[in-house]
Parts: sequence; C-alpha cells; structure tokens
Amino acid sequence: MKSISILQKQNPQPFDINIENLSPQQIRLIKSCLVSLAEVSRTTKEEEYFELTSELFQILANIIKHAHFPAQAAISSKIPYAEQALELSIETLNDLLYCQVLKKYDQ
Repeated sequence: MKSISILQKQNPQPFDINIENLSPQQIRLIKSCLVSLAEVSRTTKEEEYFELTSELFQILANIIKHAHFPAQAAISSKIPYAEQALELSIETLNDLLYCQVLKKYDQ
C-alpha cells in the first residue's frame, strides 16, 4: 500500500493515508490540505486565521474537482458533479452555520 505518513513528535505512531490510485496532482493537493489544516489549527493571529481558512476551503474545492468520480462521470454525462457537490456542501455549511448546530466528529 502506498501511503503518506505524518509523524508527530508526541506520538511516534505514523498517521497513514492510502494514496493508491491517486494522481500526482491529487497527492499534492492532499498534502497541501493537511499542511493548511495544521496551520489553521495552530495559528493565533486573526488575519492569518481567516486567510488560512479561505485557502483551506479552496484546496478542498480543488480536491473535490479533481476526484475520480467527476472525471469518470463526465465521459458519459454532461452533469457537472463536482460543482453540484460543492454547491451542496456550501448550502449544508450555511445551514449549519446559521442554526449553530455542528456535528461532533471527535469522540
């Protein structure tokens, strides 16, 4: 299995992400996303926080646009799946933002 490993100083266990069947561009985007996510989590400056968050969402949008499914679906369909997936995600985030109820993913 091909994977990207992320080592933490406090935890010697690597965090592996399976990168099999991903293009070099997809792998670069995932690495950029992880770095950006860590920077957003670590920053203590307001301006940096907003800029990094915006960059992170742009990287995520690129990952979604360059996923295998939209590319494969485009062969037999003219439906813009990537754009529709992003629109749905933005609508869902908007709904969650304004109702102040966020899912908890860490237990």
